[in-house]
Amino acid sequence: MSGRLKFLFFALALVAASFAVYHATLWNSFVYDDAEQVLRNRWITDAGYLKEIFTSHTFAFAESSYQAISYRPLFLAFYMAEYAVFGLEP
Repeated sequence: MSGRLKFLFFALALVAASFAVYHATLWNSFVYDDAEQVLRNRWITDAGYLKEIFTSHTFAFAESSYQAISYRPLFLAFYMAEYAVFGLEP
């Protein structure tokens, strides 16, 4: 078997194994803290909020007095990219 064919075989096997493990999750909905971090997060809906994402704590967008203060800008930037592609579809 040539190197290219072997690579293709293993790549397809990896894709098939990943699909076999995770296919049941494709029809699930948001869970746990997704309501706060995704559904009520106005920052991920507009690229104009990038400055706030990189200069504020993770939950500064929240209207409530949520006190879990952490700094994770890439987490929110990835949510923003996912929102741009998928909207609010889990």
